[in-house]
Amino acid sequence: MPLLVSIYLGLYLLLTLANGIYCLAGGIKVKTPMMVYEIVSGFLVVLMAASLWVASLNSWVGIGASLALLLVVGIDMRLTIWGDADDLGVPTEEVGNIELDVIKGISLAFAAPAYVMALMLAVDKLVPNASKLFAFWH
Repeated sequence: MPLLVSIYLGLYLLLTLANGIYCLAGGIKVKTPMMVYEIVSGFLVVLMAASLWVASLNSWVGIGASLALLLVVGIDMRLTIWGDADDLGVPTEEVGNIELDVIKGISLAFAAPAYVMALMLAVDKLVPNASKLFAFWH
């Protein structure tokens, strides 16, 4: 795995954990199920993205994890594109719509590379020989 990918995925995981711990500790009033989802989905995305590069992890990831990733991507798209503060579990009196759009945009820009790497592996697991489509990546 390239050094920059390792640094990026480590930072992604660290920010996911820090955000989850901060929110669960009461730093921001967010619905607990939403934060648990964020932490679990963050771990899944990092695992799948790292598995694209690490052969021992790649062999562990199967169709179930790939399908779970597709579910996570669908939920995240729904929340990011069409969701409002209430859907995200954030009280609207704490975060306005403009701030929420900025937060969602930054989050999307930061998470996009991890999602792309994870989806590349998921497609490869779900569609036989799909890795030939991504030959430029390796």
